[in-house]
Amino acid sequence: MERSAIFKDATQSEPDTESLLKRLKVLTFGLGCEQFNKWIDSELYGYKGEEIPEYRKAHGFLQGDIIVGNTQIKNTSLPLVSVDDETREKILFHSFKEGIGGLRALLKAEQYIMIPLPPESYSMIKKGTNITEVLSARVMFAVTHLNIILSTVDNTILDILLELESKYGNLDEYDLDFSNEEKDDMMRQAMIQILINNGAIIGSNNNLEKTSISLDNRTQK
Repeated sequence: MERSAIFKDATQSEPDTESLLKRLKVLTFGLGCEQFNKWIDSELYGYKGEEIPEYRKAHGFLQGDIIVGNTQIKNTSLPLVSVDDETREKILFHSFKEGIGGLRALLKAEQYIMIPLPPESYSMIKKGTNITEVLSARVMFAVTHLNIILSTVDNTILDILLELESKYGNLDEYDLDFSNEEKDDMMRQAMIQILINNGAIIGSNNNLEKTSISLDNRTQK
């Protein structure tokens, strides 16, 4: 069997992830797998309140402009001396909720993505240090975090495409035959397992057998 043309786009060094997601949505829509459709929509349009996949979470470091005595220091790393672990995690961890297009725009940053902290947090930063005044503070994230997100989504797309082609043949016509319920159920399970394996959704201990698969207003186990 001749390999589907979409694989040429999916295996480029810098694939058009947004376009591939839309094409994958068209290919798989007839399967009616709610979790999978929700994942595609979230990656395209952003995550809005639902649980954020682990691969979209990143740990940054605190940087700011301060005054110590009579000396102004710019772009220096800032400590969090008098902050409990829970608060420190809330400050330094960030979930990137933007859709793929928004992440691409953020990648235009040279090395780091900056998320400013509000002025009301400055007293907390000063506490327990020799800092006289905090002029500004921000959490910095390396753009490599965004590359990890994009790479994870690209690999997930490729895994799904390979499963689709192995079960339904060439994908070029975008008109797959979803009339064999047993085969279609196997494909839905394979899709959910790939999402679990790649951290896109959280299964029950990463166990497909304990993860509900929702489709067409009914639930299968």
